[in-house]
Amino acid sequence: MKRSLIKSVKKSSATIENRLPKSTHLELKKVLDSALATYHKKNWLSTDPVEYVHRFRNPHDQEAVALLAAVISYGNVKQIRGSIEQLLGRIASRYESPSVFIRAMGDPKGREMAESVLSGFVHRFTRDFEIAAWAAAIAQAWQTHQTFGAFFLKGLESHVNIESAQIAMIDEIRTKSPLLKRSYLLTSPAEASPCKRWMMFLRWMGRHDEIDPGLWAGKRFTVAELGGKVLRPSQLVMPLDTHTGRLSQQLQMTQRKSLNWKAALEVTDCLKQFDANDPIKYDFALMRVGMIESAAPRKKRERKNEKNENP
Repeated sequence: MKRSLIKSVKKSSATIENRLPKSTHLELKKVLDSALATYHKKNWLSTDPVEYVHRFRNPHDQEAVALLAAVISYGNVKQIRGSIEQLLGRIASRYESPSVFIRAMGDPKGREMAESVLSGFVHRFTRDFEIAAWAAAIAQAWQTHQTFGAFFLKGLESHVNIESAQIAMIDEIRTKSPLLKRSYLLTSPAEASPCKRWMMFLRWMGRHDEIDPGLWAGKRFTVAELGGKVLRPSQLVMPLDTHTGRLSQQLQMTQRKSLNWKAALEVTDCLKQFDANDPIKYDFALMRVGMIESAAPRKKRERKNEKNENP
């Protein structure tokens, strides 16, 4: 099933033309729906950082874990999982829960001990002081707005995508947190970035099903805790990375060679043809297809090397 699905994607990509002519519209929908039916399932959670959000029940714990895990979700799956496990393990060694840790970062008396928990933490080129500054920024948002969701949603205009809210949120954090001003943890559409990690995080917050917890959709936090607003699936933007970006280009859902913010908007607009109310529901599944397709050549090379070593 997995290989046949990937072959279907490749076959469709050879016939789909600019902006999806009617003759190929149904063909692409079949490919997308097949991917959704195959991979948008709980048994694939272990391949995605959203798994760690599901380990907690308290919504503030879930929001804290989501915010910490999403920003360091760059690199390969093994690296990401290892770093998230280490980070959560450090927190658990001193604190009852992730939300207690975040609140300690916002308390002048408790911050020194909270920062010591992070001492020496490294994820690729992200260092302990950046994670500490980021945790402190989350704590500040909680103190002012009760939830990070309310902090983000205050910049969200009704019936439009999240671009303006993302820009406003990043600008405010950079202004208040000098250590994060040039940090790789924060990305903005204003800089043409596709903001993959942030769009993934917002998918977790705005959709509610067995994969996405929907904390900001009014399903876990109350509307009052979110400042009177909710995040709708229709407002989300496709998270583009190497895997989903390559598939989007193959399927000609974007005509852009660079996987930037405009490309993410193009892919989102294309997906809205199939579900205007929830276009990003295909993201998790397409990511699995892309990961499997990417791994196939490497596994083939490994098998070939094994045969050469053991003739």
